[in-house]
Amino acid sequence: SFPTRRSSDLDCICHYLGITTPLVRSNSLDVQGKREEKLRNICKKVNASDYLANNATGNYTGQDFFQEEGVGFHLQNYQHPQYSQRNKNDLLAFKSHLSIVDLWFNHGAESLAIIRYGRAQAAPNDGVSFSSMQTSM
Repeated sequence: SFPTRRSSDLDCICHYLGITTPLVRSNSLDVQGKREEKLRNICKKVNASDYLANNATGNYTGQDFFQEEGVGFHLQNYQHPQYSQRNKNDLLAFKSHLSIVDLWFNHGAESLAIIRYGRAQAAPNDGVSFSSMQTSM
């Protein structure tokens, strides 16, 4: 079904991309802590076995901190894929890290495959493959 008017922008984007993973707002979980402590507490609250972190998170925390509480920690090493960007019929020079709206307007239903290509390019630094991690994306 289509997201309701009360849905967030993220809900709508997930709908258009076909992402069915349930979204939970952290402020609805009643967890305490700052930065990595809050992340770990969120993982514990939702019974997560693993935390897939963006590369910046690896700058201030690591797997030992998460594993102390039985949560695996993995850096995703996402490599932003390049895709064609157009203005009307003119092909533009690629500009990286624009919003999902740019990708969607340029590639529509192919957008999710392009997003996934960024993780296929990444070489996991800890031997964990993305196919071995449970996901419904």
